[in-house]
Formats: sequence, structure tokens, C-alpha cells
Amino acid sequence: MDNYVTLSNRLLSRCPAVGLPLAQQLINDSWRTLQSRREWSFRRRSGTFAPPNLYTTGQASTNVSAGNPTIITGIGTTWTQDMIGRQIRIGGLLYPYYTIVGWNSATEILIDQPWAGPDVTAQPYQILQIYYPVPDDFGYWYVIVSIKDGYRLWTNVTEQDLALMDPQRTNQGQTYACAFRDYTAQLGGVIGPVIPITSPTDPAPISTTSTGYSGLRSVVASTTKTKESRRSGGKRAMIYRFPNGATRCV
Repeated sequence: MDNYVTLSNRLLSRCPAVGLPLAQQLINDSWRTLQSRREWSFRRRSGTFAPPNLYTTGQASTNVSAGNPTIITGIGTTWTQDMIGRQIRIGGLLYPYYTIVGWNSATEILIDQPWAGPDVTAQPYQILQIYYPVPDDFGYWYVIVSIKDGYRLWTNVTEQDLALMDPQRTNQGQTYACAFRDYTAQLGGVIGPVIPITSPTDPAPISTTSTGYSGLRSVVASTTKTKESRRSGGKRAMIYRFPNGATRCV
């Protein structure tokens, strides 16, 4: 039975000018095309999104006027390093969600973008997780179910649909769907030099990588009736359920 090496060698024996790097790439491309033609059972994987508890202890303030627009300070908070990667909304529906990218202390965290607008002081807030990573080899959703609610989620809802249904991401409760969000391509490996041609028998000009293309796949938020999923070389999608039984969609 042929394998990756023997198939590459067979292709080289039929067309030596192709060269080994391109022969291997052609075998990989053909295998990828074959896999995409059907929903083969060996391509399916399963997993579970387990959101952390909603955190609202204490109050939060911004620091734009102090020249630190990405620093959030807390009053009566016990923020931890585990909160890095989660999202925070301060002051209610008039403000967007920001992603926590750093932790300085139990009362100070960093957000991914400068705070938009004037400072808010000693405001109620929410820290929750709206974005979830998916495996590196993730392709698309086959089926998503809500174990708590006991039904299958929609997977054909778009982020544009969410913008019409719930532009402020205000709804809380049951989750009904998962929606695609966006792409964020990440390249893995190093691009090698182009292989030159000096004669008709030389390999075709190509560039190679040490590890090929990879993508950061992760999940994105949901609204009461839907979820958004994000792709970055892959996808993101979010399932938002709290251990206490509540479901939050953002």
C-alpha cells in the first residue's frame, strides 16, 4: 500500500523535472482535495466549550486622562492571570467589549485597544469569555448541540444577521446558533528561496516552507439567539454557558 513517501517517489519517477518539494506539495494538495469531497468519518472530531463563570465582583475604572488608555483598574476586585484572553465590558451597553491581554495585579489589567471615549469611574462591569479557540485542523462545524438546553444549534447564521438581531449584544439566556466571524491568517514556518531554473530538466520554480500554513482558529461570541464563530486560518465560534445554568450570548 502506498504512503506519502512512495506516492511522492512515484510522481518523481514519472516526471523527474518536478523535483521533490513540488512533488510532495502536489501529493498534499491532492489529498486535501480528496478529503474535502466528502464528510469522511475519520475527519470528524468532537469537543466541548466550557465557559468560566461570569465575573462581576467590585467596580472598574478607565485611565484615559492619566495617559494609560489600555489600563483598567479595579475597586474590590480579585482579578487573576487566568482572565487573560477573556473579554470585559464596563459601564453597560454604551461601551463595547475589550479583550484582556495582560494582568498586572488583582486590581489592574490591560486591554487590547485604547479605551474609546471619556473615562468611566467605579462602574459595574462584566468579565466573560466570548472567544474560544478551536483545533488547528478545524474546517467547519458538522453539528453543535447545547447539552444544557437539549437541542441542536443553527450553524448557518452570519455575523451580519447578528448585527440585525442584537447589535449591542444585549440578550442573555439560551443560545440558539453559531455564526462565522472572520479570518486571521497566521503563517507557520519560513519561506524558502525560489528554486531557479537553469535548464529544461530543472525543477519548476517554487517556494517552500518548513512547516507550511497554519491558522489560529478560535471562537467568537453569541447572542441569545445566535453565536458568532471566528476563523483565522481556521474558525472561531462561541458557545457561552455558565456553570450555574445561565447562557450568555454576546
